[in-house]
Amino acid sequence: MQIGERVDAAAAALVDAVEPPPPRFRMHFDADRDGQVDDNWMGLARWELGRGKRGTIVVCNDDDDDRRGVPDNRDGRVNGGNDSSELAPIVIRKHGAGTAPGSWRGRLEVAPVTARRVRIFDARSGGVEVIGPRKGPRYQLPDLDFTERELGIEALFFAGEDGGWDGLVPITWLIEDDDGVVSRQTGTMRVAPWMMPSHLEPAEKVFVVDAGAFNHRFRAELATMVASAGCALQQFPQPDDIWMQDCMEIGFTFAPQHHMPVVMRAKRDRELKTFPRTLLQPNFGYEEPTRVPPGDGTFDSTGNLEVTPPVKSRDGRSFPWGRIYLGPGRGGEPFDPAVLRFLHAQGVQSPIHVDTSWLAVGHVDEVMTFVPAPTGKGFKLLLASPGLAFELLLSASAAGQGRARMLIGRDFDGRSAEVSIDDFLDSGIPGLSLGRSRLQSFNGKAVKRLAAIRDKLGQEISLDPDDVIEVPIIFMPNEVQPALADALTTGMVNMLVINRHCIVPKPYGPVVGGLDLFEQDLRTKLTPMGLSLKFIDDWFEYHVNLGEVHCATNTLRRPDPAKWKWWEQDGR
Repeated sequence: MQIGERVDAAAAALVDAVEPPPPRFRMHFDADRDGQVDDNWMGLARWELGRGKRGTIVVCNDDDDDRRGVPDNRDGRVNGGNDSSELAPIVIRKHGAGTAPGSWRGRLEVAPVTARRVRIFDARSGGVEVIGPRKGPRYQLPDLDFTERELGIEALFFAGEDGGWDGLVPITWLIEDDDGVVSRQTGTMRVAPWMMPSHLEPAEKVFVVDAGAFNHRFRAELATMVASAGCALQQFPQPDDIWMQDCMEIGFTFAPQHHMPVVMRAKRDRELKTFPRTLLQPNFGYEEPTRVPPGDGTFDSTGNLEVTPPVKSRDGRSFPWGRIYLGPGRGGEPFDPAVLRFLHAQGVQSPIHVDTSWLAVGHVDEVMTFVPAPTGKGFKLLLASPGLAFELLLSASAAGQGRARMLIGRDFDGRSAEVSIDDFLDSGIPGLSLGRSRLQSFNGKAVKRLAAIRDKLGQEISLDPDDVIEVPIIFMPNEVQPALADALTTGMVNMLVINRHCIVPKPYGPVVGGLDLFEQDLRTKLTPMGLSLKFIDDWFEYHVNLGEVHCATNTLRRPDPAKWKWWEQDGR
């Protein structure tokens, strides 16, 4: 090395000693899920469930903060109200002194398929889309002349939608220059699931259809009962579709930075299909897991979609927010596979398939429901029981009360169903062409079907005998499809449960000494549990049309967000 070269090398070394190295730019998330962006930028690529674990949550931002009648995640901008708080932050921070070399470029990118499912905005407040369906999978920052730059991200779908998405959002942050990649960092987010609240959660509003004079009396009585339970009653005029329960399911989404109810429209092409969207507003989302073609089946109605209270399976797996249960359908009438995929993909309320194929309508709310209990597991399962109904009738007859009448004043299309206990046991109901042997054989088959449901739930949610309360009912063959079952006496399990109040369809069981034996059986079992029972006549409005009180109503509940931190659950 010549003298001049040595001098130049020494000078360069002196410059290196004086000038600091170029800064580093790191991507930061709220990976510890406390609502604040972390200082720790390491380990963002891995997403884990469990208390003390790390993994960032992004919300499916489907409410309407600017009141335009469209979910916020359908456009390419941050909307008004608190929309910015519904975006998960992505913060790029400079670490170190000095300035970035002029040749450096900073870029965020996602996979092209991910860009279909999320939007990233250039700012959480007043930002515009820079990655997403309109802008594509890559965004180059205009410069690196900053200490910190905050972007925001929202999800456009829940897991299970858009082709069976798993809900994970990998994001890559790169620094590049003309020679290639200077640094690369990957982070993973997960969309918060859609979750269903059980009957044990506080209720604040009940919905019912205003069908004019047809159900005026029912609505008047219901309003009084709902008010006594501390709820408001919202009535929606629609004379041609009275089944409010079947048009929607109101669930929730929870994240550290935000939570809100989200109504899921049922895959059901009837008049009430427009109602769920009327609930869309700030902090109230709207979702359609599947488009609704004509010819939807009975099993897709949301009376066939319910959730248990918190439970454990026999193998010890815990479900702190319950398990969804549904009837999967029958040949030619399956539960919609897209909705089923959506429900399973949420990952926190693992669905149970309950055989309701033997019922004409086929909904789980026809045969079972859950009520709060002060002891044991905190709930009781109410299960329809033809066996108990016949026991009560036989006991009354043996006690010399066989002349007492049942189904008093009740008819089906003008055909009287009223009959004495002894005549029912001896001859059935001639006015309905239902003979004794046919009724007994039919209900004997129903007993076996219900026993199978009980056995399955015993395994799936660890039910013990004391957890189940049988509720008397008598089934009859459906007139059009005689192999399938309708309720002859009203289905008391098809009740509205709100704030420890049970609004129960009046069963019109046998009346002895002025008391309905079916009503009294249920009162004797539930009243000591601190539940308030009110019986409402729904016969001519709903029962003869193959539904009851629960079918006629829907409920908005308000779970405590502090108890719904699904991201802290282990063992998934």
